[in-house]
Amino acid sequence: RGYQRARAESAIDNVIHVLPSTTDGDVVSDEATLLARRTGVPVYAGADRVAAANTLLRNHKEVNVILSDDGLQHYALRRDIEICVIDGSRGLGNGGLLPAGPLREPASRLHTVDAIVVNTGGDTNTARFSTTTPAFEMTLANTLFINLKTDQRLDVRLALDTFGHSRLHALAGIGHPQKFFAHLTDLGFVLAVTQPFPDHHHYLATDMPGSDVEIILMTEKDAVKCGTFADERMWFVRVDAVLPNDFTDFVLKKIAHWKADHVT
Repeated sequence: RGYQRARAESAIDNVIHVLPSTTDGDVVSDEATLLARRTGVPVYAGADRVAAANTLLRNHKEVNVILSDDGLQHYALRRDIEICVIDGSRGLGNGGLLPAGPLREPASRLHTVDAIVVNTGGDTNTARFSTTTPAFEMTLANTLFINLKTDQRLDVRLALDTFGHSRLHALAGIGHPQKFFAHLTDLGFVLAVTQPFPDHHHYLATDMPGSDVEIILMTEKDAVKCGTFADERMWFVRVDAVLPNDFTDFVLKKIAHWKADHVT
């Protein structure tokens, strides 16, 4: 949706076709650009998800499945399948609704969605969120370090060897920066400085540390906004979300059942 940018929602029908080359963070959110780059599928952003979906369908007749990122509470957009993603390390927090807690809807909402995906990193008991809704465990894999300036790519082993004696500065402007820092530490990196920024932070060159820092590590989402002033010290960490085959089968069966009921 790109909701954090004022210009992107200045008009309710302001729908933007997000391209992999899109870099204007004042118009399109970092996540939308990242989705366009990683998936290769049509990505549209707008404050009005219905308008965005209709625009996408008009321009891409081949599309027969639309995935709305972070859209459970956007009830104006009709949905056929609902998947709720939960951070396994934080769970439901204190169970309270905003602003008293982290939840947008009561925990009972988990009993009405079609599936729950738990991004593990803590308690892997997915059944603790619902005893009636199918739950699947998601893990992160294929960690790769990519240089923003040169596009050099290192796997974890090579990165540990290359960065081993350098002063490492890790930064993150995501919803839970500490999870990124912990991931790096778990991989064996010794971080001299960890610098959290607000989620969707609009980076400037002045946000980067001084010349005394040899290596700067950031998330792939952060890197989307740092390309215009990147230098060879800057690396982003790419990971892949891995879901079990039974989750894929579950979703495909849901789609097949919908088609059987609606297509003649």
